[in-house]
Amino acid sequence: MNFLPAILLLFIARFTESANILALVGSAFKSHHLWDQVIFDELVQRNHSLTILTVQNEVPKSTANTKYIQIEEALKPVDYSKLSEEYGSYKIIMHFYEIQLKTCLGVRRTNFDKLKTTLTSKTYDLILYDSSNGDCLIKFTELFPEIPVISLSATKINNFEKSKTGVVPHFSSAYGSHMGVFQRFNNLGLYNFESFYRTYIVENIITQLMQISDLEKLRNRIKVELLGINLLTDNVASLPQHVIPVAGLHIQKSLDYPEFNDILNDDKFLGNILISLNVNATKDLQEIVEVAKNFEKYKFLVKLENKLLTKEKVPSNVLLSEWFPQQTILHHSRTAGFIIRGGALSIQEAIYFSVPTIIYPISLDHFRNAKYAEDQGFSQTISSIKELSQAIESLLKSNSFKTKVVNQSKLFKSGESKPLDKAIWWIEHVLANPDLVFKSPADDRFFIIQNSLDIYCFFVSLFVLFLFNFIYNLRKAKSAKKTAKKEAKLSKLKTKKNGKRE
Repeated sequence: MNFLPAILLLFIARFTESANILALVGSAFKSHHLWDQVIFDELVQRNHSLTILTVQNEVPKSTANTKYIQIEEALKPVDYSKLSEEYGSYKIIMHFYEIQLKTCLGVRRTNFDKLKTTLTSKTYDLILYDSSNGDCLIKFTELFPEIPVISLSATKINNFEKSKTGVVPHFSSAYGSHMGVFQRFNNLGLYNFESFYRTYIVENIITQLMQISDLEKLRNRIKVELLGINLLTDNVASLPQHVIPVAGLHIQKSLDYPEFNDILNDDKFLGNILISLNVNATKDLQEIVEVAKNFEKYKFLVKLENKLLTKEKVPSNVLLSEWFPQQTILHHSRTAGFIIRGGALSIQEAIYFSVPTIIYPISLDHFRNAKYAEDQGFSQTISSIKELSQAIESLLKSNSFKTKVVNQSKLFKSGESKPLDKAIWWIEHVLANPDLVFKSPADDRFFIIQNSLDIYCFFVSLFVLFLFNFIYNLRKAKSAKKTAKKEAKLSKLKTKKNGKRE
């Protein structure tokens, strides 16, 4: 049988289905870019071509199907020092948006006309827009008013849960889902403060700075939002119909680094502990080394910044490096623990590969994520490296952390399809159906109408009126009874007086 015609037909079909896609990556966080990159790579594998406008300073080399355009003025790393808990939740919110504004300032300092000319030199079928760090680059969607837009966001820092403030902690808080009255009161305050600050301050600045004519109109062009959450394992409530959960799409089991095999399989040690705290201070490194000395039977793989790489001797059970293949190590059967800051993507990897964690949070959503992981029973939270030794001892002695994370892993993997396949399916579905509206009509209704608060107010008002009327009539009846008693008493006295006169 001659299969050549069938093969040619498949090739032609695949070729004709290829699309030109513009990606706008305005996130200042490297982990978000890596999450996006997994999607981009998969699209390229499926014969699509991408032009990627990014503020990231580390990107792959451009190829025949990918072209990277870096916005040089915006290439600055995020300063986490201003985002620590000592500043409090409200200032964490302000500093989070400060990062967005600094990114926008960097973008605005570039040659806008040159960027526009570069981008409009091609035609596009779809725009992928990373919305996880604000609306700096949404300006460029104005150049292509007829092209459908899909939003990408690696994290669950979003505004979908503002109507669920009683059960969904704000990203800047350290609350769990079971909040007390005071915590719910403060949580409501955080959501409302963020909403006010974002709407009336940040968005006004971005609109003027980026010369955006109608920000809400540009947002309404978004057909689908691909969000890095898992409804079974994340602390979220219901989502709008057009928001598709794709947590874990960046996780790749097949990654293999043979140069690490001897390190991970070293039978001189009982197991390996990966520490990814982005260590950038000599004092922190010294404290970690001291902790490692207490656990000589375990190998500690410590990730740190290049400036701390030293030729000084460290214990034989400590390996320092600027980079480790994190997923490969977590996938290894001899990995006993994972010590992190509390980023959502790292927690997802720990859950997926069933590795218990110890979390030392310092910023943004780390505190909420740490509280969630602790409540689920597979993690411990520490507030300083001095507490690390005791936490590691508890992790190694108790089987409960491992049991709980294995259960979470089963939930995490129980979706009907792989997250990356789901994300790509939706992208190609929008490409094939650019005119379809994927949002539910209910999503655009006002908050009060969505939650029938006007109906509740009507019945509450009826109840209040009934109660007021009941109390009023009761007091009136009591007053009338009291008056009648007085009149009866006066009448009786009058009768007595008249009898005496007679």
